[in-house]
Amino acid sequence: TAAIEIKYEGPPERFSWVLPVPGVPDVGVSSTVAFDRLQAATNPQYRLQTTFEDCGDTGRTSGGRPTSDSDRRDAGAGPVQVLAAGSVGPYDYKVISVDESAPDAAQAAVDWLMENKYDLFDNGPDLLRPYLEDGLNLIAIRLNKDSDTGAIRPILLSYASEYPFIPIRPTAVAANDDMGVLVW
Repeated sequence: TAAIEIKYEGPPERFSWVLPVPGVPDVGVSSTVAFDRLQAATNPQYRLQTTFEDCGDTGRTSGGRPTSDSDRRDAGAGPVQVLAAGSVGPYDYKVISVDESAPDAAQAAVDWLMENKYDLFDNGPDLLRPYLEDGLNLIAIRLNKDSDTGAIRPILLSYASEYPFIPIRPTAVAANDDMGVLVW
């Protein structure tokens, strides 16, 4: 099970999130509380020890406090098959697979995502290609029509896999030059 939190700024109708996944995951939502608690428990803690020379000080310390940063295949659809679809929390999602025999599976996936109004950038095929070549599916997520960006919550994905993995390449779509990624 992976709990994944995303930060987003922009209009709700432009929010979309595409992640590679093994098989068809069980999909749920989580709370930011779990992330806040992990952050607080794992942030570095510092103590400042101040020593005054020749002042008769006995080596008392001035303790610092921990700080934190936040304190079925569609009819006629071609090579893309919808394996599952649903709604959870503020999200609507579809799990898709792409036929391995497609001339360019990554481009076929991006074309399908664009046709279905998932907002992507030009480098989408290059970011998704390695995952599709490894036989992974894609889960495409967007806010449902009744939700705004304030409703964005961490998503839970439970799937069968021999190894855990972190799909980092897709974050390049909206990454800042010096964006941090925290993994617990």
